[in-house]
Amino acid sequence: MKTWIGAQMFVFLASWAVYTSYWAVFLIGRGISPEIAGLSVTAGLVSRSIAVAVLFPLANRFAGLRTILRVLPWVSVACAALFLGHGSVALVMIASVALGVTYPVLLPGLETMTTLAAARRLLSYGPTRRLGSIGFVAGTFAAGAVQTGWGTEALLGLFIGACVLLGLLGLAPTGHPEVARQRAGSGRDWSALFRRRSVVVVMLVMIFLQSSHAAYYTFGAVRFADLGASPGLVSALIVLAPLGEIAVLSVAPHFERRLSVRAMMVIALLAAVVRWLVLGFTGSLWVAALSQPLHGATFAVAQVGFVRFLNDEVPAESTGAVQGMMTALATGLGTAAMTAVAGLLWNTSTLLVFGLMAGCAALGLPFLTDRRIGRPRQA
Repeated sequence: MKTWIGAQMFVFLASWAVYTSYWAVFLIGRGISPEIAGLSVTAGLVSRSIAVAVLFPLANRFAGLRTILRVLPWVSVACAALFLGHGSVALVMIASVALGVTYPVLLPGLETMTTLAAARRLLSYGPTRRLGSIGFVAGTFAAGAVQTGWGTEALLGLFIGACVLLGLLGLAPTGHPEVARQRAGSGRDWSALFRRRSVVVVMLVMIFLQSSHAAYYTFGAVRFADLGASPGLVSALIVLAPLGEIAVLSVAPHFERRLSVRAMMVIALLAAVVRWLVLGFTGSLWVAALSQPLHGATFAVAQVGFVRFLNDEVPAESTGAVQGMMTALATGLGTAAMTAVAGLLWNTSTLLVFGLMAGCAALGLPFLTDRRIGRPRQA
């Protein structure tokens, strides 16, 4: 199972790099206006939020995780194929929504299976998730190379090819059927779970933390260019962030059982406050560059803490529901809202934009004043 999940993580996040970082580039390259491209991306983001929060847990009630992860890559290929035709704006929107409600569901599906496997000591979460981060870096470089060599139209082929490979890899045996066949509990179970204070607190912290990344994800490259970086240097600086993430995930087995969930969340929030203030206030490109490895704390440490929380306090049949809700609210709707705020204020003040991102991260700290949240368990 460790090998199966690792391969899936690598290929999926390689395709995710194309989907999240180059989709607007692909659309604009077809002659679609930036406004329509933005609407298309937003439509995909909103549909993705609904899908991972609602459709994934519902699907998991009737089908095991392995079945979902084997079927969705092929459905994603079919939805992405809708972009092959140069159709109307309406077709672009329909295709964006169709892809948004199918392909992104693979993310909470994979995270849920990885979390459950880690709970059974079948693998270590950090090193396994690290393969996904390496895949994201590889996908970013591959997309850049493909765009340079064959143009933006080839990005669609790269994405579809990655989904096909993901589907083929999914056909291999997974092992450990108790994890592969895991199904979600009933709606009554979910309702009871989300009434627990610890679950609500950790969810809110993750929402504030992940949403604070919005300005960086959208305008990070612009910020580095404004500080004097060449296009090539901008790409190198962007890659420093996932490299920091990879480094932290590599050493995760050494701290994931020594630190409490609360401690890991506090570290991530404080690192985010520092990171966004540095990026907003500094006039030095190299100082800004030094803030990039902090992504290892603002993302990877928090993710390890979140998985630890799921293993400690969430029943296996409810893990998918919590994963889906977190993905929908934190990396979906929350990030979309903060992206809109950043876009409106970007031309007014860069300092204000990143100051708001730091403030967003800081909002999570008061929720962690209770020391009972995520006490370290005995190794």
